[in-house]
Amino acid sequence: MGATAVQCCGRRQIPFTTKYSYRKGDARPYLISLEGIKNVPKGSLGYSSRHGDMPSPYVVMWIEPTMTRGQKRGNNSEAQSIDESKDILIETKEGSKQLRIPMDSIQVWPVRHDCTEAVWRSTKPVITWSGKCNPKSDKLHIAVFDYSHPQGEDIIGYTTIRIRQLATEVLTEVTIPLAYTPVPFFPANCIISLKLGKPAPMRKTIFLVRHAKSLWNYARETDLGVSAVFSEDHGLHGEGFKEAEALRTQIKLYASGDAKTTNEKRQEYTQEFLECDSILCSPLSRAVQTAVVIFQDHPHVLRSRENPSENVVPESFAKRGLKQPANTPIKLMSSIRERRNFGSRDCVSKYRGHAILRHSQKHLNKYYGPNATEPYVLSGAQRRSLKLSCGDLIDVNDCTDKWWDDDVETKSQFDSRMQQFMEYLQYCPHRKIIVVGHSMWIQNFLVDHVSDELRSRIPEIASEKIENCGVLACDTVFNAQSSDPEATVEDIELLFSTSFKSNSLRRVCTSDIRLKRPQTGTTRKAHENTSEFRYEGR
Repeated sequence: MGATAVQCCGRRQIPFTTKYSYRKGDARPYLISLEGIKNVPKGSLGYSSRHGDMPSPYVVMWIEPTMTRGQKRGNNSEAQSIDESKDILIETKEGSKQLRIPMDSIQVWPVRHDCTEAVWRSTKPVITWSGKCNPKSDKLHIAVFDYSHPQGEDIIGYTTIRIRQLATEVLTEVTIPLAYTPVPFFPANCIISLKLGKPAPMRKTIFLVRHAKSLWNYARETDLGVSAVFSEDHGLHGEGFKEAEALRTQIKLYASGDAKTTNEKRQEYTQEFLECDSILCSPLSRAVQTAVVIFQDHPHVLRSRENPSENVVPESFAKRGLKQPANTPIKLMSSIRERRNFGSRDCVSKYRGHAILRHSQKHLNKYYGPNATEPYVLSGAQRRSLKLSCGDLIDVNDCTDKWWDDDVETKSQFDSRMQQFMEYLQYCPHRKIIVVGHSMWIQNFLVDHVSDELRSRIPEIASEKIENCGVLACDTVFNAQSSDPEATVEDIELLFSTSFKSNSLRRVCTSDIRLKRPQTGTTRKAHENTSEFRYEGR
């Protein structure tokens, strides 16, 4: 039996838990890709009690399998018992009825707080409680709940559709009738957008990127962190921007073909890094600023800017007169944030949604642009080179509510969100993915997923950290038959002059870099910048 609890960063847990089991001979689960929902009203309890909170929707789905003639669910040996179901009263045109939710085969999309329009843009597996699939007749049950009511299972609406009604390429808009009878002229339904997801590759290359040197990292080197012990969500230090610019230069050189490594394996991983079509990032400012700088010239970012689409204006942004492009190439994910330990105020924030971008951009403007207040950290060309802002590059839909932890995060809470992240990786359609995160987060990722063979070959891999602005390629294989997201890292490779902190693992790649063209003029200067900032022993 597998289970993924939905945690809410210091809030109470919702009453529904992703929970399903695989049995021998099971068909592959349906992959449901949920885009978002609009026109969301309060739930039935919140509507009747007139509580003033905005709705906080979350979505629960499950599959009702096709029943053979004469077969009843209660008589099926594979059906769940009444103890594994939850009954909720709903109102329909035909009158009141009990909605029975099979708790051992549901899938949950997490809460989006205080909004009437929510976006998920994520794919999750949904299986039938019988384990047998028939796309022509199986029914997909969709229930929308409101988390803002203290009861937590305050239902907003419910409907069913046939799986065959969903397409794999085009989003289908489904009307969700309300589960209660509102007053006249009240919105009678909400609309959800979804489609069938494509089968995801089970072998993927995950590129783990640690953020550049932050103000906290610098403070620990100079005064053991005393000067920054009370700071929250701090940005990059000046040396961190130099590191980010050095990595950005290397990425640009490799993308243009001006640089190449003599190590064939490393060159192959470097090429895959340039071919990545998904970039995920922690919402903490130091990670956001690192991503904005180093990916200015990444091919994925350039492709997204060459094919602009219509602007999407989420409700929370529209109130402030702000817009965010729908084709933003970098996606913030709250599950990538650093784990908070005792005293680590650097993992606490107060910025949500677009405020994250404004806060990060304000710090970037100290070092970039004509009005930079720290003009002597970077060269003149570097200060003028930041063409794309945080708002141009970053999608914040996963971080529009409170995503940080006010208290110390327990191991079980950290494992829960790490499991959610691994589920996202497993079922997303991308094969090459970049993740911009933090040292402890990356270390936990390796501890949990590195293979026994790799651990025996490099025993220190689970205890050492990669340097700031380092890049680590992980050849990762997912287990398609496991009910829980299960992945194994079978191989790793350090890229772009990255090294571990431990001397026993020192694998600096600079000596392997060679330029294909003569080192003259601007090219020589750019190449020198790629290896100028190598912070040993940090």
